Amino acid sequence: MMSELIMEGVCYRYPGTKKEILTGVDAVFRPGTVTTIMGRSGAGKSTMMYLLAGLDSPTTGRILYGGTPLQRSMLDSYRRTEAATIAQNYLLFPTRTVLENVLYPLLLSGMSKAEAIAEAKGCLGSVGIPLELYHRLPAKLSGGEQQRVAIARALASHAKVITADEPTGNLDEENAELVMKLLKKLAHEQGKTVIIVTHDSAVAEESDLVLRLKGGKLKSE
Repeated sequence: MMSELIMEGVCYRYPGTKKEILTGVDAVFRPGTVTTIMGRSGAGKSTMMYLLAGLDSPTTGRILYGGTPLQRSMLDSYRRTEAATIAQNYLLFPTRTVLENVLYPLLLSGMSKAEAIAEAKGCLGSVGIPLELYHRLPAKLSGGEQQRVAIARALASHAKVITADEPTGNLDEENAELVMKLLKKLAHEQGKTVIIVTHDSAVAEESDLVLRLKGGKLKSE
């Protein structure tokens, strides 16, 4: 059974501050769907994404995955086996080749090198990265190519929850459309829970559900 990711009464404020960035947020993120979170700069979109990705915990309220509350002690395991993040600036290892970047989560999981290489090549092929790029360093790739490698690495992690922070923000229109097509495919064909933070209304139009943060509160559109 696929697991829903649920926020219940989530509030968040940074340590040492009194201002709440998120105030009583309730939301449900379902497998097989693409959900976009929109809002002005400083509205708390990235904070919300960090919480859903297991990079931090709410100040109050709770986040449940598969019906189980995510305790702080569980976050390492959650990030390792269930959730992956695709960053706007790609966050690829600069001194490792394209193939080595995608191999990393597979080898970390204990897979043999031969099996890992075969699966990494499959992931790269599924996002349209040609064989001649496998042994290049990320700096030798275009922005669109780097973003697709980042998606391939998320695929290789076998994560069921994929969060993406402005995944089209640094891309031209053609590459932005391609990246959105890939993210939709992950949700609709592979049953992933895809959550996107963006300012881009074109991305929102391609999503199954749009949520808007304003004043720390969440509204659906």
